[in-house]
Amino acid sequence: MKQYGILILIAWLSVAYWFAIAPDVRFGYGFLVLLLSILFGMFIHMLITRVKWSATPIIYTAVLGLFFVVFIGTARLIDESPIAERWLLPVDYPAVDLIKQTMDSLTIIMPAQGY
Repeated sequence: MKQYGILILIAWLSVAYWFAIAPDVRFGYGFLVLLLSILFGMFIHMLITRVKWSATPIIYTAVLGLFFVVFIGTARLIDESPIAERWLLPVDYPAVDLIKQTMDSLTIIMPAQGY
């Protein structure tokens, strides 16, 4: 496990960087996937080497489990609720009333109130 030390350090520093500056959860997905994949792989490696099992069924089970996690996560994102109700995705721009104004030969579309 010592050979993965620098990789784990980079993954932890990436997550710390994300916590320090990211304004939203969705910006940290790449960092979290990297860290969790490394930790999961280390756990599976430890399990295979200590128990002396054949690696093939464990690898197939892990890949199948990850497939179902990704499939269920994707299925949950595809629903009928508006984007504003989801905290993982950005909120839509607010809908405003627009007016057209013509200046010389140029037509400008702008909000009816505000900027």
